[in-house]
Amino acid sequence: MWVRCEKGASVVYKGKGVIPVPTQSDAVESKRTPGLVFGATSVEKELFFTHAGPRLFDDPSGGPMSDDSIFWICSQTKMLASIAAFQLIEAGKLQLDTVVADILPELANPVVLNSNGPDAQPNFVLPKTAITVRHLLNHSSGLDYGPEADRVCEYHLPSPYTASHDKLNPVKHFFNLRKVRKFTTYYH
Repeated sequence: MWVRCEKGASVVYKGKGVIPVPTQSDAVESKRTPGLVFGATSVEKELFFTHAGPRLFDDPSGGPMSDDSIFWICSQTKMLASIAAFQLIEAGKLQLDTVVADILPELANPVVLNSNGPDAQPNFVLPKTAITVRHLLNHSSGLDYGPEADRVCEYHLPSPYTASHDKLNPVKHFFNLRKVRKFTTYYH
C-alpha cells in the first residue's frame, strides 16, 4: 500500500484496486486533523511532500503551514534517537556499553548533585560509572528531566533550558550545564 498525490487528490493503491481518499486539506478543513506537513521518501528520492492548514489549530491568525514549518515534537525525539541508536547497534557501529563521552565529549567528567550534604546544602560528587549508550536508552544516565529537574531549582542552579548560552558553541554550553545536574540515585 502506498499514497500518491495527483493534482491534490490522494489515492491508495491496494493490490490491483485504486481507492480514493480525502485530501490532506479536506482532513484539516473538517477539523479531523490539525495543520500538517507530510512527506514520504524512498532511499533514492522524495516521493511526496505536502502541507495543509493553519500553523495554529483552529486559529488562522498564525498563518498557514509551509514546507519549512517547525513542530514542537517533545519526547518524540527520544523515539527517533532510540531507533537510530538501535540501527547503529544492529549494524555493529555502536555498542550498548559504549561510553557516551567517546561520542559526545561534552558529557565527559560529569558531576553528581548529592542533596544529602551538610545542612541540606548541595554537595557535588563524581559518578561511580561513566554514562553509556545503555544508560541513555533506558533513562538511567542520571541526566535530569521532569520531577528530578524540579528538585534542582531548590539549589538555584542554572537550567540548561532557560540559561543564556554561549553563542559560539551553544551545544557544548548546554551539555556543560546538563552534566552538573545528575542525581546520586543513579550512581550510588
